[in-house]
Amino acid sequence: MKIESSGGTMLDFYDIYWKPFGEVLVNIEARGIFVDQDHLKAQLEVAEQKLKEELVAFRDWLRREWERSYPDDSDLADSWRTFNPQSIPQMRHLLFGKDKKVVSGIAIGGLGLPDLSKGKQGTGSEVIKQLAGKDPEAGESGCGIAFSEIGQEG
Repeated sequence: MKIESSGGTMLDFYDIYWKPFGEVLVNIEARGIFVDQDHLKAQLEVAEQKLKEELVAFRDWLRREWERSYPDDSDLADSWRTFNPQSIPQMRHLLFGKDKKVVSGIAIGGLGLPDLSKGKQGTGSEVIKQLAGKDPEAGESGCGIAFSEIGQEG
């Protein structure tokens, strides 16, 4: 079979492009690639610090939201401190629950957001993206469904 544009055969194409490319991949696999471990460790520290800051900001927002939505509920007064955003059952009730409920030993006030996952109350990234929007920091136009449900304060 001829390669029309260059006048060569498929074997020529293999010898010119695929074979050398395969050799490069074999060499990378055999030798590995350089990783600046000091830089990687520094970036890990930065990421861990940012995660801590975001968790503090989230819990502060949660405290304010529960104070606004459940003003007389003493059970929620300290629950924001121990809320675990990595807990699927806790996040599920926070996002989609309509009232206060104890989940995994912690009182959680639900935001009552609409269930976007057809009855499964999913907390995966696609659902979170729909709730949050493409660019919430850009204002109302960048916000998702949650904005219309809980407003700017939320």
